[in-house]
Amino acid sequence: MPAIFLVATVVMTIVALSFLLKPLAGAERRALSVVLAIALPAFATGVYLSLGSPGVASAYPNATTAVVADNRPMAGSISSLVEGLAARLEENPEDSKGWLLLAKSYEQLNRPDDARYAYARAAALGETLEDAEKP
Repeated sequence: MPAIFLVATVVMTIVALSFLLKPLAGAERRALSVVLAIALPAFATGVYLSLGSPGVASAYPNATTAVVADNRPMAGSISSLVEGLAARLEENPEDSKGWLLLAKSYEQLNRPDDARYAYARAAALGETLEDAEKP
């Protein structure tokens, strides 16, 4: 992946410089063209290295895992988040809004049997889809 990024960056730089240097192509401006062709990419690289975050991509090699505020790993997929919600509802089965959220999530994951069960649990606790959609 970093090699692809590097190649794309070089190609974009060459294209940008070709537009910039074309008006300066005359013989009397050749020195200025060479200076700009070298100085502009060097300047841009320097600014990025000093102000940007070049190490961010290597700091998170597994893009599906991040860290939340209390240093617990955050799930990287919707299905694992839904399973976490289901586990939380086992500990707190009286959370009607949680059951409704779980039902909606199961619908999105194309799990209709699980969605019906969660809707039934929410309804048994007095929470309906219509109530949740009211402002």
